[in-house]
Amino acid sequence: MPDKCWEQFGLDQAPFEELAQYAMYFPLPEWQKLLDFLKYITRTDKALVVINGVLGSGKTVLAAQYLAQTDPDVESCLLKGSSMLSTKQLFERIAEAFDIKENIADLSVNEQADAIITHLEQRQRYYVLLIDDAHRLPLETLSNIITLAAKQKEANVSLYIVLLGEPQLDERLHNLLEIAEESVAIEQLSLSHLSLAETKSYIKHRLTKSGLTAGCGWICGI
Repeated sequence: MPDKCWEQFGLDQAPFEELAQYAMYFPLPEWQKLLDFLKYITRTDKALVVINGVLGSGKTVLAAQYLAQTDPDVESCLLKGSSMLSTKQLFERIAEAFDIKENIADLSVNEQADAIITHLEQRQRYYVLLIDDAHRLPLETLSNIITLAAKQKEANVSLYIVLLGEPQLDERLHNLLEIAEESVAIEQLSLSHLSLAETKSYIKHRLTKSGLTAGCGWICGI
């Protein structure tokens, strides 16, 4: 929304910001199930998790709520996928987000991947990297994400990579895995689109949390 135009409608805050505040979260059963999985992701032995869903199914909200509730012993980072994001740029952002001091800019892609995993494993902590709009990533970048995940042993995963994207992400990953030299176990999950009843409840919840009163015609009209 344009700057504070929501005030004209009697709201205390913008109701539909992309990264919703925790209080705005609407616990739909399907969202809550996936959120619970992410909160306990470090109990799985799969370094690569894929969550796909159509536009508007709640992937970005899910990622935001995970970050709001993440275990303090787990370091997490959310990046936005882009068709312009090269592997080197991605790996450098990972190094920056997880405070890897070594300068990896001049290393080869494979050396960068080795350096990231080595540094994180030495710390004996868990790390979660979420990439939203992962379906937009170049194939080369997706391929090297698979390589990064595959460098970890299933019994000793330090870096969990969660790719959130639209349904075409599954097909792109499937094609890459068929030609990949490394094998990697993937946890594949999905979000279905909201039903009409769920959409109405969700909109009412967000407007109410933003300050709209129950007697307002907006609420009654939904």
